[in-house]
Amino acid sequence: MKCRAMACPIHHIETTVGLRRKGGNWTIRLALTIALLLGAVPALRAHGDLDLQIDAVSAEIDQRPNDAALYLKRAELYRNVEHFLFASDDLDQAEKLDPSLALVHLARARNYLEWKKPAMGLPEIERFLETRPAGQLATIAHEVRGHLLTAASRPLEAAQEFSAAIELANAPSPDLYMHRATALQSAGEA
Repeated sequence: MKCRAMACPIHHIETTVGLRRKGGNWTIRLALTIALLLGAVPALRAHGDLDLQIDAVSAEIDQRPNDAALYLKRAELYRNVEHFLFASDDLDQAEKLDPSLALVHLARARNYLEWKKPAMGLPEIERFLETRPAGQLATIAHEVRGHLLTAASRPLEAAQEFSAAIELANAPSPDLYMHRATALQSAGEA
């Protein structure tokens, strides 16, 4: 299925920032992928048909099969439609193409979290945190670790991670406080 410019938010954004030109800047593509991964571009997640977006990224992969950022982007889209195995395959390919791409570990941890496999997600989030992420990435990583620990029935450690996310966030969301309170209650310390 072809991507139609008005129906595909990814196409629209990439056209706007000049990625549709031959040889577009990979740094901008990676920034868009990070934004998608972090949920900072809600239009890509909330609007448009995700299947069309997956098709569009797949077409780009056909054109640039060695672009790790494209596999990372498609993995996130697959996760959003709960195709966890396809997401996992794309994350493996992204890591194979660019072993230094630390975001693969964050994406894998999120994929395992939603796939309800916290034991597999915990080592991935640890590997990501070993890279010493800063800013919003650090906040998100601690939140993901908190959710993984909650799912692994380790509520006290989860509460500590939600606290770390709260401390790191520029403007902590109320959800972080709720997750921490719920974890503390589960641990019997509320």
